[in-house]
Amino acid sequence: EYEEANQPKSKQINRRRPTKYDTQVFNDKLKLRVKQYCQKVYKQGRVTKKELKQDTVCMRENPFYVDTVRDFRDRRYEFKRLVKVWVAKFKEATKEGDSEAA
Repeated sequence: EYEEANQPKSKQINRRRPTKYDTQVFNDKLKLRVKQYCQKVYKQGRVTKKELKQDTVCMRENPFYVDTVRDFRDRRYEFKRLVKVWVAKFKEATKEGDSEAA
């Protein structure tokens, strides 16, 4: 079969110099033919494996993750509230011209 696939290439060589494109086309055709041959001989196209997998626990069902996310959210909200308070105090102090507060 290799010789059959190689014959058209040898005819092309006699006519003109093979280009990179010609070689690429030949290699693609050869790969396709080998794939078809293997599928026909071995009677299968691809190998599938069956594996038993275990389920993982969803993070929403685990109280550790839920509590961690809530604590982070609460700290973030508290920080944002304190930033607003202290930015307002800073603006008030600089508006009055208090050099010690700034």
